[in-house]
Amino acid sequence: MTCVVGCCPTMIQEAAARAERNGCEVRTFGSAAQALAQLKAKNLDAIVVGRLAHRNEINGDIREEMLESGYTLVTNRKAFIEYPELASVTIHTAVDKAVAEELLPPRTPIVWHDTKDDALAHVARGDVVLISWDDWRDEFELLVVEDPRTGLKYRPFRCVVQYSYS
Repeated sequence: MTCVVGCCPTMIQEAAARAERNGCEVRTFGSAAQALAQLKAKNLDAIVVGRLAHRNEINGDIREEMLESGYTLVTNRKAFIEYPELASVTIHTAVDKAVAEELLPPRTPIVWHDTKDDALAHVARGDVVLISWDDWRDEFELLVVEDPRTGLKYRPFRCVVQYSYS
């Protein structure tokens, strides 16, 4: 039986590289949520996706391995925005100034906080907060940034995570 690795569209290259090294085939799904559901249903051996899963999307038998971290935008409800539109959104953060300015469009209004806890307190208020993927919490929702040139998720705000059965 052939090993099957699923992925979301943003992670095709990463999944293909891992699958090739392990002699697996790759199956692309329309989203990370669809790939996670197929893994949870045991229709796949592993998946590579561009975000961390919510607890209800995986079970205790599924192992999570962050292959590449980075930064993302969170709020209290899932929403979508094209990258250029971020310039009209006030972003709260405690990440390094150089990192935030590199990730966000020019002239994006940024509210700087002294600590990540101060910044994260704004999530519950519905504000948008730039965080490291290492600070992800299950109660957060993503502000999903789309690349208007490709129609895909904007890669700089994704991480690389492999989920597989132990």
